[in-house]
Amino acid sequence: LKTGENCKEFVLMQDGRLMAKELRFRWSRCARTGKTERSWHYGIAEGTFSLLDPTTCHVDVTWRNWAEAVGDDQEGSSSVDDAMQPWEAKMMDDNPPEPRHLLPSSSNQINV
Repeated sequence: LKTGENCKEFVLMQDGRLMAKELRFRWSRCARTGKTERSWHYGIAEGTFSLLDPTTCHVDVTWRNWAEAVGDDQEGSSSVDDAMQPWEAKMMDDNPPEPRHLLPSSSNQINV
């Protein structure tokens, strides 16, 4: 049995800043052995946005900083705090512009 959860949120601030976060959680249980495995992935980013079209609320995003934290539990018994690795700052990459995976879009432009 495999299941999971994906959650993404982003907030456009009145001063032109953008905050985004993501959670991916996966777990699986082997029917034969009863073994449970879990994994977590957290991402958080900040940037700025500019309004391209006010009638459709189409915005362009410029990222400034982002970080990720991951964790694995192969036995299914560790707490989330014990399983998680420390947050790791990520390098900004212009091609492709990361961390665009935190947005509900395949580019750095979104309609909100």
